[in-house]
Amino acid sequence: MTGLGAGIVGTEAASVFAGADVRLVARADLPLQASLGEPIAAQLRGLHLMHTDFRPGRVVQAVKRSSRGVEVRLDDGTRVRASKTRASRLDR
Repeated sequence: MTGLGAGIVGTEAASVFAGADVRLVARADLPLQASLGEPIAAQLRGLHLMHTDFRPGRVVQAVKRSSRGVEVRLDDGTRVRASKTRASRLDR
């Protein structure tokens, strides 16, 4: 699974599936800092770095569906593949 967005819902979904093949893409370098404060946000970021393929500070450029699942192209040119993708507010 690839989660696009790392707000409360996105990070919780990534936590639920931790240990599986999970990727989490976040625009912010430190997701949840505004709502939880820097110390807690930093601790959560560390946990996500240990348990998921976490991509902080990245912006989604394109999402493409194929017969093998979904491919997400990020602003640094990397491509992330997954069987499923969950998105949170891509309109910003």
